[in-house]
Amino acid sequence: MVDDDHLTTRYIASAPGAKTGKRYHPQTREWWIVTGGQIRFEIEGQEPFVASQGWMVQVPPRTIYSLETIGDKPSLRYEVNIAHAQTLYPEDQKPPAFPRISWMPVKSARIPAPYDRGNKPYLIFDEVAANIEKAQVRGGNRFINDDRGVANIIYGYEKNLPPESPDEKGHWHPECAETWLIMAGQIKYKIEGQPVFVADKGDVVYAPRFMWHHATFAGPGPSCRLAMTGYPGITSLVNPWVVRAVRVGVSDYSCIGTHSEACLTILLLILQPATHMAIRSHSSIPWMLPTRDAGSFAYRMTARTASSGN
Repeated sequence: MVDDDHLTTRYIASAPGAKTGKRYHPQTREWWIVTGGQIRFEIEGQEPFVASQGWMVQVPPRTIYSLETIGDKPSLRYEVNIAHAQTLYPEDQKPPAFPRISWMPVKSARIPAPYDRGNKPYLIFDEVAANIEKAQVRGGNRFINDDRGVANIIYGYEKNLPPESPDEKGHWHPECAETWLIMAGQIKYKIEGQPVFVADKGDVVYAPRFMWHHATFAGPGPSCRLAMTGYPGITSLVNPWVVRAVRVGVSDYSCIGTHSEACLTILLLILQPATHMAIRSHSSIPWMLPTRDAGSFAYRMTARTASSGN
């Protein structure tokens, strides 16, 4: 589904009884969203558990795991890993056969990475949604919090959104694409160069880096998207002449995690004219920022001195 410099994703359907043998990834975190059937997960250091629709499961680097579809129905899962992830197999597990590929035994000082930085073996969507509705969960928590991959659960209602300007283009990212899996309800998207469309539960949406995009809740009921990027503190660049005020709360807009680590009462970015786009920096080191001019991209060196401002 997605295959770029940061993330690789795919849907995987498995027949009843199908198994994914023991394996691990030496440097990358992997995660799944179960969208159908039942899957038994065995993760090193954890008690085995059975995940069904709406479960979000993750495995840290160097942690051995296996999967098995149980019951009498096929399973369907959405799998995400860091781009170019490598897979190793323990010596008691026969690796899969591939044409023109041979396997060799190797040794490594493997130490399973911990579930730290707020990461948990699994989250259950229904429980997450219930906690948001009860106002027990506010911004600041993420499903995936990794130096090379982030997944935020963003949940809310269209009816509670503030009025939107017809000229609203959203934002764009200079370093990374953004992709979403629709977890519930509907999400309306404006993506540069594409007609406005509404994505439904199970749909996957992708916006390449440098491309304007804007996602909003749609429909009468609750909506939720799992927003994924390659950086924990990804920069979002907005229209320099648009000021947004976002009220936060269960009655208005709720989320688990945002690009800025928390839901802010007011998001305000003031930029210089489009040909000299710059944001005050907290570093004295010169930096480069892509600017957009008539559909082209240019790089401008901008020196900034240390400052305590925002």
